[in-house]
Amino acid sequence: MSESLFENNEDDQRELLAALPYQIWILSEYGKPIYSTCGREDDLSSFFALIQVLVKRYETWDNNLKSIQTSNLHIQISFKNPLILCIVSRHPFNLNMQLEIIFNQILSMLSRNTLKGVYEKKGHQFDLRRWLDGLDKRVNACVEGFNEDPVVFSSGFRILPIGSNERDFIVNLLATSINESETNNVVFAIMVAHRQLIAIVRMKNLNLTASDFNIVVNLIETHSSLRDGERFVPLCLPHFDENSYLHAYISYLWEGTGPCLILLSASQKDFFELQKIRKDVEEKMPQYKNYVQLKSSLTHPDSFSIKQLACPDLWNFMYKNVQLSQVCCSSPEKPYINIGELEHVYHGYFKFLDMVRRVNNRVKMFFYRMEAFTLFSWVTESFELHCIFSPFVTKKTAWSAAENMLKVLRKCEKRVFLQPGFLNGSDHGFLKFDSTTVSGAKSEVQFKTGASHNLTNQKLNGNVEVQYKAPQHGLTFTEKWNTDNVLGTVVEVKDQFARGLKVTLDSTYVPHSSKRDAVVKSEWANDLLKINANLTLQGGPVLTLAGVAAREQWLFGVQTKFDVSSNELKTTSFAFGRVTPEYTIHSFTNDGREFGASLFHKVHRNLELGAQLGWTVGEQGTQFGLATKYDLSKDLALRAKVDNRSNVAIAATHDLSNGVKLTFTSQFALLGGGVETQNNKFGVGLEYTP
Repeated sequence: MSESLFENNEDDQRELLAALPYQIWILSEYGKPIYSTCGREDDLSSFFALIQVLVKRYETWDNNLKSIQTSNLHIQISFKNPLILCIVSRHPFNLNMQLEIIFNQILSMLSRNTLKGVYEKKGHQFDLRRWLDGLDKRVNACVEGFNEDPVVFSSGFRILPIGSNERDFIVNLLATSINESETNNVVFAIMVAHRQLIAIVRMKNLNLTASDFNIVVNLIETHSSLRDGERFVPLCLPHFDENSYLHAYISYLWEGTGPCLILLSASQKDFFELQKIRKDVEEKMPQYKNYVQLKSSLTHPDSFSIKQLACPDLWNFMYKNVQLSQVCCSSPEKPYINIGELEHVYHGYFKFLDMVRRVNNRVKMFFYRMEAFTLFSWVTESFELHCIFSPFVTKKTAWSAAENMLKVLRKCEKRVFLQPGFLNGSDHGFLKFDSTTVSGAKSEVQFKTGASHNLTNQKLNGNVEVQYKAPQHGLTFTEKWNTDNVLGTVVEVKDQFARGLKVTLDSTYVPHSSKRDAVVKSEWANDLLKINANLTLQGGPVLTLAGVAAREQWLFGVQTKFDVSSNELKTTSFAFGRVTPEYTIHSFTNDGREFGASLFHKVHRNLELGAQLGWTVGEQGTQFGLATKYDLSKDLALRAKVDNRSNVAIAATHDLSNGVKLTFTSQFALLGGGVETQNNKFGVGLEYTP
């Protein structure tokens, strides 16, 4: 770009904007340049100063400047204290999401606490660029993804398609190697190839989001030096914990030609232990009976071919399992093969996803014929299907092809998706304390306090709850607060409007983000019938209705959810059961796709047994779990459960004295497990109730 474009006069400034069809700018809230995609931050200082002044002026008016638009230019602005991010684009699609992705890349290098602290310690004039070495590579990778990766705006994982037996072997190998190591600090173990997830092993109750996974992928893809040897780097995952770092051990298998293994530890002292885990994985992988096929699948994976669907009008598709947040895409085939051709297809997906977000997810079926192709999208609460057909396809053909695709894709889900565990365990890896006290002549005031310490990331959480009852008025008033600075208020009125009717207003407020939420709940009950109705007050109102009818020892229930704004029925569920003093039977179905049943049996006065069974249409496996409780004495109780993935949980609760209970829990995998296999963990809980 010529130097004349950067001269400080108004005409050249306008010429500069016109010459930049797409730009990302980052500056501090004090106006200091940090980054520009054209690499000339200092030459753009006048633009940066103007943006900083506008953002700060709106802030003084208790408002936020979101965007500036002209006839052919869109400037999107995001103020993330202490940074201001800006995108200049000819197209308005997904700009907010792009800024969020870029900001998360910065947080991965400098945590939120570090980012705020640096300006407090070093002053407003500090040049942050020296601390963000390599940011340009990561942002460039993001920009490429904005154009070339169909998954980037779908908030999902892209899974490498391999056989379920091969994936189970890798997962079990990772889990066994971690369990046999001398460290208990491995939070996530991830294997990646071709920017796609092969396998993940994680600690219980700790989740890796698609956004954080993409940060990990960007890190390894933008630093070619990581292919040589091994690296141990601090990494902040914003959706996991934006204020602290995990420590990532990164190494490619098979001397840099194979998949990449990433071990994320909570301790910066674990390098040598993580190195041993990698060596163990690399040594044991050749023991797999079909090792040659496994290695070929990881280095040269087979993509999902649209030829399997036998629809000549279908050219490309993207399928997302919403519950798993995982995405499957078809392989490039005629007439869209190279990346330049595919970009036209992907832009169709991107525009539709942006439109869906703008209308609050109210688009469920979309058929749009363009000059080069036809876009067909089908969005539900359980899946999203986006298809590119020839421009001559009819609606009937597209609909028929989509229905056939769903059948084929669900049969292939074990190959293209990671399957979740069925039976969750207890809260392991935590130290917990809960206390309840009451006061007042009629115990009308109740105080509850709780604290939990996560042994993995050393994060301490606490909550306080104060409840006041006025029985003469049927009123209960509750105030809540937790260490995430979320304030809650619950107002409950009972038997005042009608006998058996309870009306509740449950609201929350987050001061630092000004986010509010509220739900009005109502419940009416007598000896034979119980009816609930809930209505959300924020966003598009959603009405949830539920009812349970009792006849002798039999129970029948139904629940449905209705979106008032879109006039659409969201979900419908049915349940049927029987309750006796000795046993309880329960069965249910959700939307005619998910079915389940459970049995509880009191075998003896101090022995209880339970079983749970689940099945989902389109999935080949059946999920089940078994549980038991045994009272050794009136003060000591033992609990245990196991699921179909051999995950075992054991707990012991001891009444130390009147109102004081101590609980120990442990969780482990008998056979090294399934996708959710974790390190051996334990938990401790102390509860006091007067």
